[in-house]
Amino acid sequence: MSKTILVFAESRDGALRRVALEALGAARRLAGEDGAVHAVLACSGGAAEEAAALLARGADVVHVADDPALRAYAPEAYAAALGAAMA
Repeated sequence: MSKTILVFAESRDGALRRVALEALGAARRLAGEDGAVHAVLACSGGAAEEAAALLARGADVVHVADDPALRAYAPEAYAAALGAAMA
């Protein structure tokens, strides 16, 4: 049975948080060869480099949530970004 694992990745000031890359590596190992790893990238402006980095580190799909509301921690904005990726 194949698995799909969703990883939350946050970008602050144009850089991915280290914990996102660590979680991505763990998700890739857990998913195995037949599973998929999706990453939700929460950022507030310009995500092309970060999305490319996530793909290079093992994500099969990157869902980008680029919204000024994500500049500061806002639970509602983060929940909306995750909800959209799971729909």
